Amino acid sequence: MKHYTYKMLTPLLGAVLLAGCGENGENQETANNAANNSPDNNTTGTIQSQNNNDENNNEDNTNEINGNNEVDEESEAAAQAEMNNTDGEFLGTILFYEDEDRLRVEADVENLEEGYHGFHIHEEAICEPDEDEPFSSAGGHYNPDGGNHAEHAGDMPSLYVNEDGTAKMSFKTDKFTADQILEDETVVIIHEDPDNFGHIPERYQSEESDEPGPDEETLDTGDSGARSACGVVEEG
Repeated sequence: MKHYTYKMLTPLLGAVLLAGCGENGENQETANNAANNSPDNNTTGTIQSQNNNDENNNEDNTNEINGNNEVDEESEAAAQAEMNNTDGEFLGTILFYEDEDRLRVEADVENLEEGYHGFHIHEEAICEPDEDEPFSSAGGHYNPDGGNHAEHAGDMPSLYVNEDGTAKMSFKTDKFTADQILEDETVVIIHEDPDNFGHIPERYQSEESDEPGPDEETLDTGDSGARSACGVVEEG
């Protein structure tokens, strides 16, 4: 009986030991899982650190973008001219920005006839839409150094108006500064016709001239026609 009992106890003891080991193993595995899922775990800490770094990088990028936008928004025009037609209707604005050693001119106007239009600075800061000669009060082209058309300080690129009557243009010039056109009390004029800048070959002759090539009017105005819009240059 004792021998039999011994045989029965052996497997029972083995079962008890295995059960204990299994329970300890499960407890250890549970503990390990809990440790791995703990917020204090090194792996989780690394992810959090990476996320924090990403957030910081995003903040830096946002600051850089906002900084660039703020610079653009805070950039102010040194001078401007609000353009009106002969009926006194507002057409848009011409802005002048100091840009290193040059002046950047930006035009944004509407309600004009499609095509190219002469675009100049004129010498008198008076915009009177007379019936006979609209805006003749503005005088001639701004020309402090003298010379023929296309060499005037106030000669600017022709303004192209789209089919919908709008025109936008931006260019740089070193012919004048914002201070000069403000101190000399000038205006911006938009003409009805294109500006030929005095480029008339010698083989052509106008009806008003006895000689071929550009006549006096061409050398003065570039044959850009009547004045359709005017704006006094003022501080920006």
